[in-house]
Amino acid sequence: SGDESSPPAENLMDLDMVSIKVRNLSAVFSGMKWRFEQTYFPYMAGEGAATATVENAEIDLGFTLRRLHKPSPLAQAPKIESVPEETPSTSDTEEQPWEA
Repeated sequence: SGDESSPPAENLMDLDMVSIKVRNLSAVFSGMKWRFEQTYFPYMAGEGAATATVENAEIDLGFTLRRLHKPSPLAQAPKIESVPEETPSTSDTEEQPWEA
């Protein structure tokens, strides 16, 4: 099972990666709610609250940076609106320069 948007493992070194490493992390989770459900035999479920303490933990996070290929606003043709100029009205008796 793989995510189609993820690159193959052999290409991971070609990507821009950001790596964050946290060491000696401590945390206290007071009143942390939990629950579980087993959806196959033997069917079980439970829930409760707990207090947990974590000491000297380590977290390694990695992020892949990918450039979004969006069209540049400069690549789009500018919108040009043409407004016809008003021409002075003429009477039927005036000679028009384009008439023969």
